[in-house]
Amino acid sequence: MRMTVPDRKNDSPYPTEFVIPHRNITPEEILFRLKGFESEIRVLVAGRGGRVAVAEGFPVNKGNGTGEAYVYWNGAMERLNGSYMKPVDLLRFLKPVGTSRGTAELLMADTLGSVRAPRITLRSDDGLVSVNVFSGARSDTARTISEIGSRGSFTPEERRIYQTALYDVYRPILARPLSVTKTGLGLKDSVRLFHEIEDCAATGDTLAGMGFVLERLQSPFEGRRIDLGVATGQALTILTWQAQRMKVPTEINVGYMAWGLSEGIGPNLEHKNYITHPPFQEFRKVFGETIFVVGDMGEAAKRTTGVPWDSFRLDSWGRNEKQSVDENFYSQYFERSTGGLRVGYANGGLLTVAFLEYEQLPKEVPTSTIMAVGKRLDSPIHGFAFRLDHFLEPYRTILDR
Repeated sequence: MRMTVPDRKNDSPYPTEFVIPHRNITPEEILFRLKGFESEIRVLVAGRGGRVAVAEGFPVNKGNGTGEAYVYWNGAMERLNGSYMKPVDLLRFLKPVGTSRGTAELLMADTLGSVRAPRITLRSDDGLVSVNVFSGARSDTARTISEIGSRGSFTPEERRIYQTALYDVYRPILARPLSVTKTGLGLKDSVRLFHEIEDCAATGDTLAGMGFVLERLQSPFEGRRIDLGVATGQALTILTWQAQRMKVPTEINVGYMAWGLSEGIGPNLEHKNYITHPPFQEFRKVFGETIFVVGDMGEAAKRTTGVPWDSFRLDSWGRNEKQSVDENFYSQYFERSTGGLRVGYANGGLLTVAFLEYEQLPKEVPTSTIMAVGKRLDSPIHGFAFRLDHFLEPYRTILDR
C-alpha cells in the first residue's frame, strides 16, 4: 500500500513511495542476526580531550566526520527495514507479568495511559529487563500524532498540537518515581542509575550504541532506565539483548508500542527504519492510508510558543533554522545533584527532557543532566553506525567529582 497523507487544507493528498511493511520478523530472527554479527561490531571511543574520525564510506556532512565515539554495527541491524512484528511474537520473548490473557489486545487498544500504573508490564525470562507500557497503540492521541507527523512538515499550530499530544502520552512516565527501589529491578537505594530520556526507539540503535560505549568506558552505573514515547518490538528486542549481554538491570518505560519499520525509498533505501504502522486490519480502520506512527519527531520537537514546557528548555532548536544539531547539546546540575545521571539525545530528546523538567521541578532533587548528540549514520556499503558527541567530556567531569 502506498501512503497517501492529507496536505494542507483545500489541497489534494500527495502520494509517496513509502509502503506499509509486509515482511514479518520475530525476536528470534533478530537475535540470530545480532549474535551472528556480534564479533563484527566495532566500538571506537576517543581519549580525554580527543576525537575519532568516522570510517571511510560513511557520510561526513552536517559535522558527522568526527565524534567522541562511533559504534559500527556491520550488518547486525540489517533486515530490520521493511519489517513488522506481531504482538504475539514479542510476547513470546518478553512475558507479561501476571496473566497473559488479553495482553496483545491491550497493547493495540484505543486507551490512553494513567499516571497510576502501567497498563502492561513485560519481563525477560531472566528478570533482568522490565518493560512498562502505558497506553494502547490506537488511542485518539496516537492518531493525532500519526496524522500530523505523517505530513512531513509542521505549522506552528500543528507543532503545538503534536507536542501536547506527545506530552499526554509521556506524562504517566514522567510521574513514575525515579527511585530505583520502585522500578522493579531489585536494586539498592544507593545504586547509581543511568537514566535516558528519548522521544522514540525505532531500531534502538542510538540507545544500544550508547550501551556499547558505556561498556567500553567500564561505566560505574549499576542500573539503566530508558523512557520512550514510542518503541517498536524490534527495538525492545535489541535493547533486551544488549542488557542481557551486559548483565545490566534495565527498566524501559514506553508510552505506546509500534510494530513496523519503513523499507526506504530509492536505490539507497533512503529514510529507512522510520516507524510505521503494521499491516493489521484494525490499524487500517483507525489510521486509514497514513503510514507513519510519529513522523520526524526531531522536526516536531522544535521550540514553539504557547506550550508551558518551552520555558524549561535551554536549547535553540527551531529558533535558528541554519544551526546544526551540535548546537543543541548542554549539561546542567553537576554541582547540585547526587546519585545517577540523566541523558537525553538531541533533537527529539530536547522536547522530552523539557517535559520532565516541567513536570518534576522542583519536586525532585535536580539530577546531573547531559543533553548529548546521538545520531545514526547509514552507509549503503557498511550499514549503520552510531555517532556520539558532547557526552564524554561532561561524563568524565562527573566521574572525577
